[in-house]
Amino acid sequence: MAIKKANDAIKKGADLIEIRLDYFENISDIELNQLLERIEAPKIFTVRKKDEGGHLKSSEEERIQILKKCIEFKPEFVDVEYSTFNINKLIKLAEKLNVKTIISYHNFSYTPKLNELQKILLKIEEISGYISKIITTANNIDDNLRILSLIKHARDKIVAFAMGEKGIFSRIFSPYFGAFFTFASIEELTAPGQINIDNMHKILEIFSKIK
Repeated sequence: MAIKKANDAIKKGADLIEIRLDYFENISDIELNQLLERIEAPKIFTVRKKDEGGHLKSSEEERIQILKKCIEFKPEFVDVEYSTFNINKLIKLAEKLNVKTIISYHNFSYTPKLNELQKILLKIEEISGYISKIITTANNIDDNLRILSLIKHARDKIVAFAMGEKGIFSRIFSPYFGAFFTFASIEELTAPGQINIDNMHKILEIFSKIK
């Protein structure tokens, strides 16, 4: 099912697929191989932490072991929360195996002030991953502008936008502000305020005609 949905997304124009492995009941070697071999685009393996929106039922220690296994299977990208215990060991393993790391932070309550966001970004950049990712929640329209203004402070590649219905603007237009990529769903939503890939394309097509 995940493979079919991923390849459907690729047909609709997605050029990068995030696979949320924390939604899987079991994560076997066979499944990981199939995901790598049968999805026809670069992949992000994600095993989200419970306190950052993850759905894995196992312990944090087991989650870290799953992340380690994911890296050893060598997808193009692996997403690791910057608060993960002993994250530097995972980063070193990823570097050794030429797996690009996305070092992420998620705030499901609000969007911090810009100076706080800059501090978080600095801590993430000190880990020396390939992409810094900071995702917050918009409680008002101004939160969109705050998270988008963070992008220009990044030293390298960054993904940054706000979740929630009030954050849809930042989710759609963050690449125009310099973000490396943004996210859309196929069918079911995996984050608050997420929109599907068809609607994303329609909005961007309209915008491209008037900019």
